[in-house]
Amino acid sequence: MTLLNSARYLLAPQMQTYDKFGHDWKPYLMFMQKANFKSNIINTDNFGLRYSSIDNRDKSKFTLVEKSNQIQEEYAIIGGSAAFGVGSTSDHSTISSNLSKMKNIQVHNLGVRAFSGYQSLILFQMLKTHFSKLKYLIIMTSTNDTFLPHYVDFKDEYYPPFYYQDFFYKNMNQPQNSILKKMLYNFLPNKIKKNIDWSWDNKWKIVEKILNSKKNQEESSSRNEIFNYKNSIKQVMETWKIFSSSLDFKIIYAIDPNANWCNHEKSNEENKIFDEIKKIQSKKVQTALRSLKKEKYLEYKIFLQNECIKNGFEFLDSNETLSSRELDKKWIFVDSSHCTDLGYKVIADGLNKLIR
Repeated sequence: MTLLNSARYLLAPQMQTYDKFGHDWKPYLMFMQKANFKSNIINTDNFGLRYSSIDNRDKSKFTLVEKSNQIQEEYAIIGGSAAFGVGSTSDHSTISSNLSKMKNIQVHNLGVRAFSGYQSLILFQMLKTHFSKLKYLIIMTSTNDTFLPHYVDFKDEYYPPFYYQDFFYKNMNQPQNSILKKMLYNFLPNKIKKNIDWSWDNKWKIVEKILNSKKNQEESSSRNEIFNYKNSIKQVMETWKIFSSSLDFKIIYAIDPNANWCNHEKSNEENKIFDEIKKIQSKKVQTALRSLKKEKYLEYKIFLQNECIKNGFEFLDSNETLSSRELDKKWIFVDSSHCTDLGYKVIADGLNKLIR
């Protein structure tokens, strides 16, 4: 089976564009989706932000960077690929565009595929001067903050992971001149070689670290659990509270959609796509996704709800919204973490009810 003949592409042809739509390296943010990208599915401005629309006309499209200077009030949504709108058939069908139509207010799309909570904070810091009068900020969270700790091999005890962390580490810490070190680097498993300073450690130091690797692995094994990142998430939310208070806007914290976290009877399209994804998905991704069990999600949800109460944020679990019996056998997911146009419209409806 070729990808072009896959059920995913036949049923959701827009996913071909999303799969080819890459990232560019950016200072501080580490990466950003490609700027000035133009297609029938996705369009971005010269910063890399996706366009939203207040109706279905292309002339009404806007971004935070490219907008009218006469705006009296505006909203924004920030987060990862769900906030960006991966799976939607056009810029008109994202959560931000749906909310713009419902409220007749510009809702800016600040979503970036694969972003973590910390990266969203940095992005907002860079863009906050572009707002005229921000009233609501919707923060879509959880998928990447819970997935990445299981996906990234070269984790750090003190810093939350980001999507390209393994690639970044390998290119920053490869042995340069020693043939023996290069051979060892290619031979040793990631859990061992990440503890070696390949540019500085001599052969005796490397042997010592290899012999002590079992002890080091036991000490760091708990880092794979998503809830070791609670303190990091708390810090992110506390910083959002500072921004909210100083710039006088309200925050809605929303859990990303995840098909495994919904009580949803799948449609025929979803069954075909999900069966196919299981066959072609890499073992690394499958292992990481298996760690995101429903009981972990429920624990994470309670944690987020409590933190939202502490910080005075509104809270929405999009998975509850998508678990309506009315949606059973309706097509709302294009894969486990991304929605169809209908799915994003349902999430926008749920958010709209919280905006006063």
